Amino acid sequence: MKSTPFKELAAVLEKLERTHSSTAMIDILARFLTALSAQEVKMTAYLLTGRVGPSFSAPEFGIAQVLAARAVADACGVSAAKIRKMLIKLGDLGAVAALLVSRRGARLSIARVFENLQRIAYVKGPCAQKDKIDALVGLLRQASSVEAKYIIRTVVGLHRIGVAEMTFLQGVAKGFAGRKEDKIVLEHAYNVLSDLGEVAYRVARKGVASLKRVKPLPGVPVRMMLSARVADLDEVPFHLKGDFFRRVQI
Repeated sequence: MKSTPFKELAAVLEKLERTHSSTAMIDILARFLTALSAQEVKMTAYLLTGRVGPSFSAPEFGIAQVLAARAVADACGVSAAKIRKMLIKLGDLGAVAALLVSRRGARLSIARVFENLQRIAYVKGPCAQKDKIDALVGLLRQASSVEAKYIIRTVVGLHRIGVAEMTFLQGVAKGFAGRKEDKIVLEHAYNVLSDLGEVAYRVARKGVASLKRVKPLPGVPVRMMLSARVADLDEVPFHLKGDFFRRVQI
């Protein structure tokens, strides 16, 4: 499998954080995603949402900010008091980690970071909290400044990049298909599968055509969609056609 450095994803996250135009965000994502392997595209989809899998099955990291702060202190060899003082000033533990970590980093790949974060998320048992912190400390000790920033933001659930799920899907559509109408196919597939990473993986591996006949899977929830308002009851038959509407009338 291709091994893209995590620092490249971190650089993209920084760029997205500074970008306010959704169109520009889509362009940034499209260019980056098409340079990745299909498996890396899947991992990136999850990391952008601050998880290691779809929301209906993947656990949260279970690391509160106070525990993540302890991990930053241990990894950087500073006191907890210093971390607290910097956090009060900056208001962002990721930024604190970025200032304290001075390594350039080169060893971490997207896959390696993702696999380590998976271990952190799935740790169980009486020593789970300690094991999570130890794993996070080990990861931070291999990270560069910008990598540490986004690793911390991911585990504490405080991404500040402003990329919504639909923006990501538009980036996937533009990068791998290049047509706006394909976004509709991706959105439908996401609503059926409820798994952003799986949708992105299928498109990256086999193209948009692989999603055109997506069906609900046993045990996998479909995403709920809000109903649209109608001006009056006379409009209802145009939206709910056939036998269903006739039975409701009875």
